[in-house]
Amino acid sequence: MPAAHRLIAARVLLVAVVLLLNSTFYWPKLTPEAEAAGALIPHADKLVHTGIFALTVWTVLHLLAPRPAAGFAVAAIGAHAFVIEAVQSLMPLRSFDLADIVADLVGVAAGAAVWALLRRRGAAGRRVPERTGR
Repeated sequence: MPAAHRLIAARVLLVAVVLLLNSTFYWPKLTPEAEAAGALIPHADKLVHTGIFALTVWTVLHLLAPRPAAGFAVAAIGAHAFVIEAVQSLMPLRSFDLADIVADLVGVAAGAAVWALLRRRGAAGRRVPERTGR
């Protein structure tokens, strides 16, 4: 498989994983017992929220930047944090949680920061050395 096709396949897979992870926010909880089992690690769900949003923002920026749509997409992802909680407030066995929104927004910031750091490092590694002398 040519390198260009592998790159496209990797990007499609990454987007599919991100979409699947984000869809879990809309799944109903199976049982109250399942939630109790997840409570073994305090606030683990907040880490999951942060991680999913960080991966989502990094993916969007990786695929769209430096296009103008990238900033709009990141803002839309931040707004999505509020939508998720509003929808969950209407679902059985789910609830609105302000701490989830905070965790999501931390993930948005973290994803953007990691993307910017990696981009800056990559750009620094590609710099052409200045000529010395004539």
